[in-house]
Amino acid sequence: MQSDFGQTLDPHTLRTQSKRPKAKRLFITLSRCDIPREEYVAKMQSIFGARLRRWVCARERHTGDHGPAGSHHLHVFLEFNEGVRIPFKKLRAGDAYPYVVRVKDPASCLGYLLKEDQNYVSNFDVVEEGMRHYPGSKKRLIETLMDQGWPRDRIITTFKDTVRSERNMEKILRMQGIVQDAERTCGIRAKKGLLEITREMIVSSLEAHELAEFDGFQGYQTIIDHINDITRYGYHQPQHSDKRVLLMVGHTGIGKTRLLSRIEDVVPTYRFPLENWHPKYQDGLYRLILWDEPRWSIRHLQSYLLMFDGQPVDWPVKGSHVVREDHQKIIILSNNRLDELKAQMRGLRRQESAAIDRRVDEVNLEDRDLEIVHKILRSAIGADGSPSTPLEGGGTSSLSVNEE
Repeated sequence: MQSDFGQTLDPHTLRTQSKRPKAKRLFITLSRCDIPREEYVAKMQSIFGARLRRWVCARERHTGDHGPAGSHHLHVFLEFNEGVRIPFKKLRAGDAYPYVVRVKDPASCLGYLLKEDQNYVSNFDVVEEGMRHYPGSKKRLIETLMDQGWPRDRIITTFKDTVRSERNMEKILRMQGIVQDAERTCGIRAKKGLLEITREMIVSSLEAHELAEFDGFQGYQTIIDHINDITRYGYHQPQHSDKRVLLMVGHTGIGKTRLLSRIEDVVPTYRFPLENWHPKYQDGLYRLILWDEPRWSIRHLQSYLLMFDGQPVDWPVKGSHVVREDHQKIIILSNNRLDELKAQMRGLRRQESAAIDRRVDEVNLEDRDLEIVHKILRSAIGADGSPSTPLEGGGTSSLSVNEE
């Protein structure tokens, strides 16, 4: 089994193998473990002695999803002078059993540790040593530093100081590209999301004649329901609408694109590309997928259905692919009705057409102006351009956050 930065080692194998596997670097997680960091580190030092070269120990507070709220995970990175046998039973801490990963990407692992606990304990300079000594992806480490307020120039300078000669200028340039990608990721993650749009908010946002127009066309409420589902990022099933996908159809100039651009300003949004490539997509970051004026092909039908269902699907990128496992809200903007989009897929069978109908919620606005929805949305965004109370795990709510 693979983790983000290494190979997960099966506990049964570790306990029962007569010849236990070796590792030079380990990442250990102890769930529901409230012992002090220093106490566990002292235990590791007594077990491994002079073989233990570097260590970091951090704590992560539970939010209630993976244990009682207020309790902690303990995360530990261990590096040895050479490969050591893994004494699984000795890694326990009281009743907490260890979840053990053989680390293959130490820079990414260190980035994870720093993100979870800025009061970590270690016996080395995690940032500089992480830049200098460790191969693999430094993107997670750099994103963590940016989240903690490090300016980009300081990050690049720190990396330059670890480069021994001008022959490695290519590495510096590559690092600058990684920093730019990390800046973009942190900017997307910083978007606050939307307040949940309630009936009270709708009534207070509209004049009497606008409220009558809103109530006279069910499509307006359908759009609001789907917008509210954006704040429900992390739930597998829609909470307000019955379908995951919204198709907004209408004449040019009624405000479809302007509406979604305003949402994109405050919601982490991935714009579905016109070509069949998906650059810069990553799971755990986006809450909304926006697909503007699609052209559908019968050969991609299965991928469309998986995406509409929120199921894992392979998206091609240049020279490789990326697996999209998140189940974001999807909004499609088009001048074409759903039947016209399906007609683009030559050879589409009746049952396949019905499968699309079950997944896509079509709102035909015709020539109706979306200014009414714009006015409601301004209340959901707030006067300062952002809502006040973040939801745990993404999204926001006007009631009493992941994110990703």
